[in-house]
Amino acid sequence: MEMKLAAMPIAASLALAIAACLSPAAAGSQPVVADRDQSAAVGAMLSQSWGVGAKDRGNAGPTTTAAWDARSDLGSMYALAASSGAESAWRADGAGITGLGVTVAVIDTGISPVRGLNAAGKVVNGPDLSAEGSSKATRYVDSFGHGTNMAGIIAGNDSSAATGVQGAAAPFRGIAPDAQLLNMKVASGDGAVDVSSVIAAVDWVVAHRSDDGMNVRVINLSSGVSTSAPYTVDPLAEAVERAWAAGIVVVAAAGNDGGTADLTMPAADPYVIAVGSSDNQGTSALADDLLSTFTNPGTAVRGPDLLAPGKSVVSLRVPGSTVDQEHPEGLVAGDTAGRYFRGTGTSQAAAVVSGAVALLLQATPSLTPDQVKYVLEASAEPMPAESNPARGAGQVNIERALSLPTPSATTALQSWTAAAPIGSIAAAIIATATTTAWHWSAWHWSAWHWSAWHWSAWHWSAWHWSAWHWSAWHWSAWHWSAWHWSAWHWSAWHWSAWHWS
Repeated sequence: MEMKLAAMPIAASLALAIAACLSPAAAGSQPVVADRDQSAAVGAMLSQSWGVGAKDRGNAGPTTTAAWDARSDLGSMYALAASSGAESAWRADGAGITGLGVTVAVIDTGISPVRGLNAAGKVVNGPDLSAEGSSKATRYVDSFGHGTNMAGIIAGNDSSAATGVQGAAAPFRGIAPDAQLLNMKVASGDGAVDVSSVIAAVDWVVAHRSDDGMNVRVINLSSGVSTSAPYTVDPLAEAVERAWAAGIVVVAAAGNDGGTADLTMPAADPYVIAVGSSDNQGTSALADDLLSTFTNPGTAVRGPDLLAPGKSVVSLRVPGSTVDQEHPEGLVAGDTAGRYFRGTGTSQAAAVVSGAVALLLQATPSLTPDQVKYVLEASAEPMPAESNPARGAGQVNIERALSLPTPSATTALQSWTAAAPIGSIAAAIIATATTTAWHWSAWHWSAWHWSAWHWSAWHWSAWHWSAWHWSAWHWSAWHWSAWHWSAWHWSAWHWSAWHWS
């Protein structure tokens, strides 16, 4: 039955419309650099005392009321930059490889302008596809607390200068501290997101990857959706493959269900880089590292491609966010400045790998996504203490990856069957998708219910449609004939299916 455009859920139609035709020019401006006027409110919250002495079960660092020191915490970015080989990259060839000139798109819950992410030009805001995008007060910012944490791991930087080393004071620096971040917000303060917004965000990134000085070469998806259908009929798989074909490396979290769980989508697509979490076993040595038990192992056909540190990782915090308020146990004991939040999961591991990819692409910009994936797998730490095939190629080793010669395009070429979803099947995939828990620190937040969109709760009268400058929308750019509306059964979309890894 042919579907009329008017029957599409409003949020989905807005998301798709924005993604398809809202370019910086159409919006009447360039991509929006994170508002500096929001920093005052964030700064006021940061000045408060937060959670010193809170429980830190599963913490790789000391449980103490003394001042926290990144240099003595295995989960700090100070430690991870050293163990992953990122710090060696920063010092490489004197000039240093820091991610400079590479933009990483973070499709997540938003990025707040906290210290480490508030330097001029550090974060560029794409369209806000969440329910909070209509309000200036909530647009772009991370009211949930997940996206900012991931952004910090990827490219946080307390200094706008590429110093190449971490000083004695251990300033906060992500894996690729000089990379730029593209903020693609798709979820609101409750973490709810519809899958169409994620697909729309991926497509927007592909279409605008080179706008206004950006150089988007990486998409980080520290989230996913459970599905039992093959990737070849999944609409999200098709979207990430479009990005891959456009020269953008897609890094996706494997999922946090553990046991015998399949990889979540889009990590289940064999083209992308699926990342599981490694457990440092409480030591700085790499030889004893194991697969984190919560990592989805996948199947013999499709498991994680490689692992990265994901246990008790300390990154940037959004004071007052949902996670911050509901899970104070994630606060870092002794963090008197109230800047940090500790999380565990494949989300964190994926963010580490996205930072690693940014370093590789600065060093060798000509690398294709297939070549990047090949190099990361070929250079991975073998993990001799771990026999589970879900370890993939092993644990990411950035220093070794940078030292490998570039493989030929033929050698690195992937030739999997491309995703080509059929409307009714794609709808059924979303209809049968299930929600799983999001892991913060070492806990399984099974109490998190990723509820569906409560459309009755939307106060549509609050939308100031007159503020939309419709004349700026380039409707002629829409190739409506290319959209097979009759194939999409929108009523089958279950918006609760998405979960943050």
